Amino acid sequence: MNDIKNNKVSFNIVPITDNDKQIMRNSLRQYFFRDEPLCASLGLIKEKESLIQFENFCTDLIKYESWHWS
Repeated sequence: MNDIKNNKVSFNIVPITDNDKQIMRNSLRQYFFRDEPLCASLGLIKEKESLIQFENFCTDLIKYESWHWS
C-alpha cells in the first residue's frame, strides 16, 4: 500500500471537443458501461438498442455540459 502512496501520476484535464467524440464513445463502451454497477446490474451491455440510446444520451450530456460551462 505504501508503494502506491509514494508513486506520483501526472495527468491533464482538458475540455472535450467534437474531435474527441469517438474516443470518448470508445472509452464509455470499454470501461464505463461494463464496470459501472447500475449498468452491470441492468445488463445494459447485453441490450444493444438500450446501450446505443444510453451512449447517445451520455455523449449529448457531455457535449451540453462542455458548452454550458464554457
